[in-house]
Parts: sequence; C-alpha cells; structure tokens
Amino acid sequence: MSFLKNLKIVAAPSKQLVSPEQHRRNKCVVKLAEQIEMAEAELAGKTFERMKRAWVTENGERKRVERPARIRQWWTKDAAGNVILRV
Repeated sequence: MSFLKNLKIVAAPSKQLVSPEQHRRNKCVVKLAEQIEMAEAELAGKTFERMKRAWVTENGERKRVERPARIRQWWTKDAAGNVILRV
C-alpha cells in the first residue's frame, strides 16, 4: 500500500462548456446546412426528408421508430424568379 502514499490528488479538469452564443451559432449552422440540402434536392427534382426518432406505443409496448421531420423552407420565390431567404 505504499504506492498510495505517492499518489497526488488534483482537481478533475472541468468540461469546456460552449457559451450560449456559440451554441446558438452552431444550431444556426446546422439548420443552414439542412436548408442547403433541401435546396439542392429541389434543384435535382427530388424530395428531401430528414428523419427523426420518436417513441410509439402499440399494444401497450413502446417502440422507437423513425419518422420524417417537418421542415419549413426558409426561402420563397417572387414573381421575377428571385429567391428570398428568411433567417
């Protein structure tokens, strides 16, 4: 047990938390990337679906299923064909 005497006790390093501002920026970047994927799918003539996981109870048994998430487009087209982006 002499090796225990040689050990030093130090404070555990704290997790570096992201500031609230940086957290919001990260969320905005993820949502913008999603909008870009949606726009590229529309240009290619495909539909874009992001899947989300949800719990469903069937016959008293809970299951985890994947469902398509509802995503709103952040852009519209005006009469001249210009794209208007709302963030």
